[in-house]
Amino acid sequence: MGVNNIGSRIGASSRGYLKTTKFNTGLIRLLLFVVYFYSLIFVNAQLVDKVKHYHIKGETTKEFTLNWFRIQNTQGFAGYCLWQPKMNHSYIQTRWGYKATKLDLKVYVTLTLPRPHYPEDMPTMTRSDFSDRIQDIYLHEYTHRAYKLQFYNEFMREFNQLPAARTVGGLYDMTNKLLWKHYERTKAKDAYFDRNGHK
Repeated sequence: MGVNNIGSRIGASSRGYLKTTKFNTGLIRLLLFVVYFYSLIFVNAQLVDKVKHYHIKGETTKEFTLNWFRIQNTQGFAGYCLWQPKMNHSYIQTRWGYKATKLDLKVYVTLTLPRPHYPEDMPTMTRSDFSDRIQDIYLHEYTHRAYKLQFYNEFMREFNQLPAARTVGGLYDMTNKLLWKHYERTKAKDAYFDRNGHK
């Protein structure tokens, strides 16, 4: 996992809106908008998705089946979720100490999934069986992806609650420790699901 805590470049912000109400809350809405706009500038978290496919082919059902097992044996997996969080932030000095600001957290996720090309001679029942297996692989890997969404949501919540640090080095230690805590927690979730999440 690469961690880079130095820098203040901000990525693209997400968009949103404020709902109107029947009450005259102009000043409150203006205040909420300012707070909302401030949060867009200083906080940015994204999941960066990529999907790769390995192709399963065969002129006959037998060849397709042999290729299915050969590819999985060669790769060592039927589906895979590779991920890496990358964090950058700056800091400001306050009377309480140094506070992290301008967070840019991205979680890069690459799913590797099978893409079948069924032969014409494959019986309907056999094709249905393969389709069910492949669907299970997709569901399994997208569950791993969901853990990555949980990762950055949980990290963001705790990051925003971090206290001030006495030194800049202490601040970087604090944010790195928080990132590693959530990283290891997510790895444990992945491992548990791999042991117990199959049908």
